[in-house]
Amino acid sequence: MMTGSLLALQPIVCGKARSHRAYEALARFPGPNGLRGPYETLADGQWATLDREMIAHLRDWTLQGNRRLSPLFINLSAETLACDDNFDAWLEDFKGFQADAPAPVTLEVSEFVDDDLLDRRWPKLAALSHGIALDDFGARYASLDRLKRYPWAICKFECASLDAPATQEAMSFCRSHGIQQVVERIESSSDAARASGVDLHQGYFYGRPQAVAMDFSIRKVGVA
Repeated sequence: MMTGSLLALQPIVCGKARSHRAYEALARFPGPNGLRGPYETLADGQWATLDREMIAHLRDWTLQGNRRLSPLFINLSAETLACDDNFDAWLEDFKGFQADAPAPVTLEVSEFVDDDLLDRRWPKLAALSHGIALDDFGARYASLDRLKRYPWAICKFECASLDAPATQEAMSFCRSHGIQQVVERIESSSDAARASGVDLHQGYFYGRPQAVAMDFSIRKVGVA
């Protein structure tokens, strides 16, 4: 059963030039007060369906002629990674999408994915993608130990945590090991100033997730 999601895109920008460098593909859901995120909407058991649904949205959108040359960031849930059947189905969907839209894709690993699960899936994920991103550093399993243990391409940090000692150590490790950094949840000019030492920024200050119309035209239908 489908979840009723919409495809939304949020820009990831160069903090200095304010130019768009990539887009994160996000799920949004219609609600009485605007669009809502998946954590406010989904029940357990629906995340694997959502992961496949998002690939289907992206594939349909690009087949309508809206192919993006910019790199994409795509999230992958623990629920998809934990089940062989779910993972194999998602893999087939993803390969089909890549055949239609060969723009670089970075896969974001949720902080809810444990190390055993990540060990099982890492080889296939690495072979499929332009790189793998550690999402939400400092939350749940997204620890400094995990950052050091795997060959990440990107690490994403929350703006509010930038002064924390663990974040400072992690950012230093990223710089010395060639791991690109993205600061998320930048919502004001003061947030942007705090993150000025990092090249890539993401947040409402630069653009909210913009839902694409259901007919996949460029027409705007809502933000969240």
